[in-house]
Amino acid sequence: MTRRTIVVALTLALTSCSAFIRPGPQPPPRDRQVVVRVSDRGQLVAGAHVKVAGGVPAEQDTDAFGGVILKINTGINQVQVWVTKAGCSSIDAELPVQASGEIAALIDCTPPAPVVERATGESLLQVQANFCNLTDAQGRVIFTPFLATLWDQGDLASVADWLERMRAAGTTHVVLAPHYEYHSAMPYPIAGDDFRTRPAKFHELLEYLLAQPSADGRGFRPIVMLSDDFSEVGQYWPTLLPALRDLSPYVIFVPAWEPVGPGGAWSSAMLSQALARMHELLPAGHFFYHGTPDRGTFSSHPLEADDPWRGDEVGAWSSHGGELFEGFLFQTEHGDYVERPGCGRNVDDGSGRGLRYGQCWANRWDDVVARLGAGLCTDDYGHGSPCGWRKVRVVLFETVAFEYFRKQTDTDNANRIAREGLAICQHYGVTCGFGNGVVR
Repeated sequence: MTRRTIVVALTLALTSCSAFIRPGPQPPPRDRQVVVRVSDRGQLVAGAHVKVAGGVPAEQDTDAFGGVILKINTGINQVQVWVTKAGCSSIDAELPVQASGEIAALIDCTPPAPVVERATGESLLQVQANFCNLTDAQGRVIFTPFLATLWDQGDLASVADWLERMRAAGTTHVVLAPHYEYHSAMPYPIAGDDFRTRPAKFHELLEYLLAQPSADGRGFRPIVMLSDDFSEVGQYWPTLLPALRDLSPYVIFVPAWEPVGPGGAWSSAMLSQALARMHELLPAGHFFYHGTPDRGTFSSHPLEADDPWRGDEVGAWSSHGGELFEGFLFQTEHGDYVERPGCGRNVDDGSGRGLRYGQCWANRWDDVVARLGAGLCTDDYGHGSPCGWRKVRVVLFETVAFEYFRKQTDTDNANRIAREGLAICQHYGVTCGFGNGVVR
């Protein structure tokens, strides 16, 4: 065989073999350049870590313009993208590739709202309220039960105004009621409301206020006046109170506005029955009593035939439901009796026993602080000894609310009376709370 024959044969053999050789799988061309742009509500986010499935390079951090540049396979219109950045939401999703070659990655870097601590224990029971002695931006009296109307109507601007003014005045507690309206010759510019058949909505209101910071940074503590009429105990409490049970550690419950005594609508027996029902429905509840003007107890006077306490002022706080009360919301008489400055032990009757009070509100408040706050019975001159009263929290709660609502007094006067009341508490070494004016 000649050399030419060999070359031709070899050439034919190679050609023949080439027909059977197939190249291995080849990656598709990554020649499409794209940009992943990371933003937070229109603001570009630098320093976010971006990973793109199949991208080259696969992982990068965004530059000052919130972007990373990479290549992906031609023809791909959607890619798996992961985005992370400390303090921001993350992304783990397939995102579309826009015609411009940009991939928009939206994250949220809003700082989480601070969690407001709910007050319990001592800070719950130490009442600091301004329930009817402030005025809002529209010149309306801030009678705090009506805050619920503003909230229920979605007027959150007014709610925020009220809470800010209360906060600035040292308020930590807000007085509310599931049902309220104001019957007066002087109409109130905000309508009443009724949550008694909407317990879930009332629960929502309480949770809202518990999450709003008060003057001490913890959430506002609701003081809930549960009723006006005794019929509500049987008609509404069986559904309303269980709906609020989970909030028991954070709320002060009051059976009614000033129920027993002159001007009150309940008998002592009714109050005792209501307390038994409250304890049944709110077994871990914190209960306070709101008194009629100048009264420091809830036994009957004159004596009622069915009074379980038989008119015993001292014993009422220790039996037949009275032992459940942890605090007392004291109410003064109204008018000049409470507004006149200089109320104190400043009368010398010539007995040589010391100074006594004249006819003014502090005389009765002194008795309340001494008996319920310090467990002492005192004479007109402040001399006393232990006498069997069970000690509870005492709150100078309602002083000038009646006059302030009618614009017959002002905030300064409310605060002055609170300071005078504080001096009596300090005399007996008692820590008192306040409802009309806060001493700071």
